Amino acid sequence: MSSDDHLLPRPRPHREDLPPAGTEPRSPTPDPTDAHALDPRRPSGADLPTHHPTDDWHGLHLPPHEAPDEVGRTLESADDALALLLGLVGRDRSGPPALWFVLLDAHDRVLPVVLPIPEVPLVADPVVASNLVHVLASVLAHDAPGGSLLVAYVRRGGGDRGAFESGWSRVLHEEAMRAGVRIRAEAAVGQDRARVVDPRW
Repeated sequence: MSSDDHLLPRPRPHREDLPPAGTEPRSPTPDPTDAHALDPRRPSGADLPTHHPTDDWHGLHLPPHEAPDEVGRTLESADDALALLLGLVGRDRSGPPALWFVLLDAHDRVLPVVLPIPEVPLVADPVVASNLVHVLASVLAHDAPGGSLLVAYVRRGGGDRGAFESGWSRVLHEEAMRAGVRIRAEAAVGQDRARVVDPRW
């Protein structure tokens, strides 16, 4: 585990469990919001360093947002993925640059975990990308083997593929390949426009 992992916020569940979908009951798995359940060496929230003005990755907070109504729903198309992401991002599409991650299971069902990363650098940071993918890969390995990620690149003037979207897409894909994680689709979300820039359906 990287020594930088403590710099990341923890994924939050939107609902306690997925609704039944005809699958066999699973054995209990660690709570994805409990960093110690994923790795006992990971410090608890009380151990996180306080914010330091020279390091924007200390003391990150998650913006409040409502639970997606689509938890447990199977996404059928890139349009479904975009609608889900737009519903989650909401008014934050006019805010500072951010990354949003939504987890899907192996059958493209929406999992009850979303990870917004606010105020990311405009220039993609490979170390941050590595840490993010590591955390998300751990959640998928525990709760949804074979699952995948939806990624939204959010900025006020975004909504299409620009330097911000392309840079973060490149480093996230590199780290996802190393971790064996699939990126199902990517969307560019701006204040006045949005589209899926890399559909995989």
